[in-house]
Amino acid sequence: MLRLVHIIQNLKKNGAYQGLRPLYDGSDEANSLYVRWSSMNIQQVLRRIAAVQYASDFTDGELLDAFTVRRDGACFEALVRRHGPMVLGVCQRVLRDPHDAEDAFQAVFLVLVRRAASVPKAGVGNWLYGVAYRTALNARRAAARRRKRERVVDNMPHPTTVVAENWSELRPLLDDELSRLSDKFRSAIVLCDLEGLTRSQAAKQLGVPEGTVSGRLTTGRRILAYRLARRGITLSVTALGMTLGQGTASAVPAQLMAGTVHAGKALASGTLTGFATHLVMELTNETARGLAVAKWRSLFLVVALAVTGASGAVALTGLGKERQAATDGPFHPTAVQEPPAQHPPERTDREMLQGRWTAMSLEMNGELRTDPAIAEFQLIFVGERVTYRNKNGPVEGTYLLDLTKSPKVLNLLLKEDTVLRCIYEVSGTRLKVSMAKDGSRPGGFDTAKESVGTMTFIFKKQ
Repeated sequence: MLRLVHIIQNLKKNGAYQGLRPLYDGSDEANSLYVRWSSMNIQQVLRRIAAVQYASDFTDGELLDAFTVRRDGACFEALVRRHGPMVLGVCQRVLRDPHDAEDAFQAVFLVLVRRAASVPKAGVGNWLYGVAYRTALNARRAAARRRKRERVVDNMPHPTTVVAENWSELRPLLDDELSRLSDKFRSAIVLCDLEGLTRSQAAKQLGVPEGTVSGRLTTGRRILAYRLARRGITLSVTALGMTLGQGTASAVPAQLMAGTVHAGKALASGTLTGFATHLVMELTNETARGLAVAKWRSLFLVVALAVTGASGAVALTGLGKERQAATDGPFHPTAVQEPPAQHPPERTDREMLQGRWTAMSLEMNGELRTDPAIAEFQLIFVGERVTYRNKNGPVEGTYLLDLTKSPKVLNLLLKEDTVLRCIYEVSGTRLKVSMAKDGSRPGGFDTAKESVGTMTFIFKKQ
């Protein structure tokens, strides 16, 4: 026993023990390990230590192969430790509640256990990013359903706590655009910007030359910067890389790491009962079903394209070559845009709302005001989040649109279950929003015909 503790201490001194430490609770390492030895023989302990020590020598694909073929728990653990901070960072950016983020984190790696055989060996990190974002969105919708309690306000919200403007408001939008990026570019950004790998290390994981990683990373960042600029956010390529890096969790809590590893091993052996909560399993099942549906949709699309005829295939091939040439060379904004259609689709209301809107005028009880103080009222839409500002500061929340109603409906779901029931019209850089102080939804924009206290704002996009 003492000899084993001495071995572990030497491994820790040499840096090999670092990846194993979070599994053991308590400050006294020897005592914590001793508790584990009651259910684990010395050979198993040494095997685990050796697996963690040498995990850095194997690529994600090699670890995944070993887990898929032999259900090797040590290889699964190495993957969780390697990609855990990135996955948790995604979940935390999408989900404000830390408990929801931890549930989503566990679900992501349980999905990995279930679908290990279908994960691309050269893109494990990129696949985990996509699953993490999908799972976090599922968790956010589930949380919204659980917490759907609306409280009508008697007056306009006046928050007392001022939330400083920072990149936390923009990161959801970054994830939204990053999730839409092609796998080729996103995999390089995930490994280098989100997980902090060098380009040489990323090249080893992806199985491509280092120069290819550099090219994909630069091009991917430029595509992201260009697409964000179209949504009203201007970032240099360098600033974009730094912002993405700031969104990764510094470390996964020891208890969460241990629970996730144990749950994954239990699921792999068919004995998951008691290792994961009901909410985690619901998220796991929902995300796994979504991935299966997406796979069949892709297959159906391939078949549909195949039966359209040789002429269509030739046209698609030519288009693919043009896109390949555009993305492999220096980046130009026109190279990443879809080819112009004869009748380009109109932007959706959600897309038009993105950005900062400043009030230019206010009509209340039939009287119009245009004094400078009106500009203190602002609406800032970022992805699915909204920030409402007035002279007392900002208040954050989410929003819902209903385009089936006339006038169209906008609900601002702010903190403390505050709901502002509005109607709106948006066109170009002009946004008209009407709301009532008594919490009711106005029937129209003419405040002279509505109840007392009804206000109609005209906002201009900044």
